Amino acid sequence: MIEIPTALAVAQWALLLGLAVLLVVAYRQLAYLMQVGQAASSHGGLPVDAEAPAFEYEPLGSAANGTKRFEPHGAPAMLMFTDPGCGSCEKALLTLGEITRASRLDGLRVLAVTSADDDVIQAIGRFGDTSVEVGRVDPAVPRRLYDTYVTPYFYAIGADGRIRGRGAAESEDQIGYILGELTTTTGRDGDGGRTEPRDDSVVTATTTEERR
Repeated sequence: MIEIPTALAVAQWALLLGLAVLLVVAYRQLAYLMQVGQAASSHGGLPVDAEAPAFEYEPLGSAANGTKRFEPHGAPAMLMFTDPGCGSCEKALLTLGEITRASRLDGLRVLAVTSADDDVIQAIGRFGDTSVEVGRVDPAVPRRLYDTYVTPYFYAIGADGRIRGRGAAESEDQIGYILGELTTTTGRDGDGGRTEPRDDSVVTATTTEERR
């Protein structure tokens, strides 16, 4: 009879235990991805031409100074919902800054907001290298007011406070397309006139992550 050394037996049991843990993690990740897919399909954000809700936010970083209020009316705006734990959001945030700096839209406002907890924001700290103003909002803002459950997600809002374009996006072309809705759907007659929004104004990114 061959006796298995104690150390080898322990190693085998440890390997089996490790495989079991990996299976559990893989199962949970699969369930998470399915949940994200369901959220993305059933909560596609507010529709084009809807009134964009106003909300309060706490500026982060060097811009931090009490509480501010985002008012959709008055000037065109690009609103981004982001999250410090979302890898594609970091790239999208930098791209948003580059695109909007080059934009010729008069008075364009740019704001990115997250509903992540303060300790998560401080621990990850991915908002320090962007030119875009970033603020923290109550979780009710993305979920209840904007019906948005995935990040990165963008809204192009006209000066009249109505949504001109929206969608999950991360590449320069996708973000630029949404921003372009502000010029293709807004009238130029000086009285706030506008044409009808295009039906294909929603851009779907290849990667979206569920909001924390």
